[in-house]
Amino acid sequence: MKGMIRRVYLHTLLSGCFLAMALNGQAQTKMGYSDLYWKINDDTLIITGKGEMPKYSWQLLNTSPWAFKSNIHEMNMRISGPATIGKFAFYGMNFIEVHVPEGVTKIGQGAFQSCMHLASVDIPEGVTTIGIGGFAQCVRLSDIHLPESLTSIGGMAFWGCKSLVGIRLPKGLTSISYWFFRACTNLASVNIPESVTEIGKHAFQGCTSLNEITLNWTNPSACSVSKSAFKKLTVENITLRVPEGTAAKYKSHRKWKKFRITEEK
Repeated sequence: MKGMIRRVYLHTLLSGCFLAMALNGQAQTKMGYSDLYWKINDDTLIITGKGEMPKYSWQLLNTSPWAFKSNIHEMNMRISGPATIGKFAFYGMNFIEVHVPEGVTKIGQGAFQSCMHLASVDIPEGVTTIGIGGFAQCVRLSDIHLPESLTSIGGMAFWGCKSLVGIRLPKGLTSISYWFFRACTNLASVNIPESVTEIGKHAFQGCTSLNEITLNWTNPSACSVSKSAFKKLTVENITLRVPEGTAAKYKSHRKWKKFRITEEK
């Protein structure tokens, strides 16, 4: 674990006493105008409190205050109320696992973008939004749990996640936005929930291993599909699983008729 952050521990704060023990001995620094605080204790970044984390940038002039601190090997987030993870908060860090704590409601734009070692992410119920590029270019991400509370995921959310093979999208998701899975070269299957009404530009472009898509609309026109959503893919080789009794509708629909259509039993 030397020389890099090996694991992210994100735990819900259980009591004020526990907080006092965890922060004993070193001063905290407040994050902007929120009630969130951070400190470095030996080799661990500790984030506590509640509220909206400031918005950071991947550019040098406005990075998070813990960016580029090579002595940090672990991060421990303990929250005592509703909180958000800010824009580009952990951009480019070397996390292996992320367990988002209960109480977090939003993961900001690019929050975990380019975390090149990140392999596993667990997001709890209560999170409703993941911003643009939230996990983009996490090239080793192979396992991610998305809660049913999640209704909005921004464009480029999983762009370049080359190790992602399959993913279960939440039933309340409304849009698979632009560049959503672009260049996810090992993505083999995806189940698109009935709640999705839009598939955006280049959403699946570069998903060269994609061989199966499950659709849940009884009306194939229920979802607006961009002309470039499946650009440069040989859709004739992709199996489209559709609800029982709807195959004829899909086979005559201009957006879906070229796929290999089969009905779910």
